Amino acid sequence: MSVAAEHTEAGAPARKASKVEPPTHNPDPNFCSYYVTRKHRFCRTECRPGSLYCCTHDVAEAGATPSTAPQAENDVTSSPSDAAGCRGDMRVPCPINSNHTVYASRLERHVKVCPDLRHVTHQLPYFSSDKHANRGAVFVSSACNAPTGGGSRRYTHRDFSAEGLAAVIRKVHECYDSCIAPDLVVLRQPSRDRDAASGEAGTTTTPQATTSCQSSAPVAREEVASLKHGPQHTGLIRCLSDVVRQAQDTDSILVGRCRSQCAPIYVDGFLEFGAGKGGLSAALQQLIVQRLQGIDGTSTTVGEGAEAEAVPSSQREATAETSPLTPSAPQSSWRSDFLAEVAQRPPLVVLDMNGFRRKSDARVRHSAVPLQRLRINIKDVDLTRAFLSEIRPVPSGEGEGAAGAVPSAAPRPLENWAVLGKHLCGACTDFALSCLTEGPLLTSQAQVRLPIVVIATCCHHRCELKHVNPPEQVEGAPAPLVLPGTSFTWSEQEFAALASMSSWAVCGGFVDEERRAVGRKCKRIIDHLRVHFLRHLGYVAFQCQYTARDVTEENVCIVAFQAS
Repeated sequence: MSVAAEHTEAGAPARKASKVEPPTHNPDPNFCSYYVTRKHRFCRTECRPGSLYCCTHDVAEAGATPSTAPQAENDVTSSPSDAAGCRGDMRVPCPINSNHTVYASRLERHVKVCPDLRHVTHQLPYFSSDKHANRGAVFVSSACNAPTGGGSRRYTHRDFSAEGLAAVIRKVHECYDSCIAPDLVVLRQPSRDRDAASGEAGTTTTPQATTSCQSSAPVAREEVASLKHGPQHTGLIRCLSDVVRQAQDTDSILVGRCRSQCAPIYVDGFLEFGAGKGGLSAALQQLIVQRLQGIDGTSTTVGEGAEAEAVPSSQREATAETSPLTPSAPQSSWRSDFLAEVAQRPPLVVLDMNGFRRKSDARVRHSAVPLQRLRINIKDVDLTRAFLSEIRPVPSGEGEGAAGAVPSAAPRPLENWAVLGKHLCGACTDFALSCLTEGPLLTSQAQVRLPIVVIATCCHHRCELKHVNPPEQVEGAPAPLVLPGTSFTWSEQEFAALASMSSWAVCGGFVDEERRAVGRKCKRIIDHLRVHFLRHLGYVAFQCQYTARDVTEENVCIVAFQAS
């Protein structure tokens, strides 16, 4: 009985204890005796045999001496370290992925069977360390952009004097107004542009969807468009549509960009860099599956995936009459024309270095057009080998050549793939564009062309000069970074200032409107260097504002194509 209770029984007023000691034993001996102070309860995991604790909390402190574990009923201590010391074994971080721990005695065996071994990229056949990194090393002659660590730090605009920073800002205004603003394309918003390829839900909504949401009938979660991601996916797919169709109509982004009689670019597959959860590819997959439903006459609505099989056929038919996701729903002309130039079941490949929860892969895994995910850093991917070994593997016996040589897929017909990206972060955009330099090898070895590029850029404050692809031929190092066709030259310090000042564009109310405008112009200057790099590779390239700023501040993408 507690002291407070004794005082109460004696008639004395109870007083609050200054410090309450946590309980040491779980009343239920089958469950862990580790007390979670924050939640005021014991751990709800079953105990290990012969211990008061579960496998997670039965840990040892470094230097614990081995001893024989006593029986659980004889244990009088509730300290996890004491219990683990009795076990004589301690848990250590896994060297493959430190997010989980293993017993030290089992570490040698665990590293051979760890589930995260499948994500060890250096064992992949298409891994090539830093293949697309440091392409801009010719512009770096000092340590101003050295990686963080060892006492060094990145140079920023804060390292300029007030007069020096004002001069850089004036240079930004002049460069943007004279060289970039006249070349910037704005995607026109149609009057009925409520059509949106959704974001997280992976669906497509139409004006009819808004009407149905106002009725008393329940609306499935998959039918609700994302107001954040939906308009972005719509804008990017519209840019892709104009490029594929080589459209020259009034609303097209290609007006004046190519010859009036350019043939459409037939697309055999899609490759999305920095896909994250794969929302853009999933939205594109929805449109392709809709087209397949129209061809095959199937009754399953898009976005349901594997769950559609659990819905009664009568309910599915009733839903199909009103669902905005069925082939009978009205679709805008750009969408139907775009799909006419796409393969019936094109492969969709997404590439990212990290794993994500709630990604779109599972939702479309069992659909007619599933996604294929490659988990590797963009800077380390050998795209030619990725196509030959993983994306479009060479059948046994084809293309056998010299030892160590890249196998050839010569018997295959030439395929056109579109390169996509939504908010590709910082230098990752430069890594992705560097992959395009593999074009000749891709064509000769893998029979793949990359004639279309639509990449929305993001996080320019994470760009580094050492990773910038040279916008024109450079001879000798160190070389100045010159915007081709102009007299504007950017030093290492000035480029670092461009990168750091670009963050002003997305600071919201923390900076004034003048600084936000400077930040947006810095972003466009960095992207314009990328545009010139694409032009150097033979692409028709430009920047396009694909959605409104009230949807996202990162509302500009790089569009490039090679007309046939």
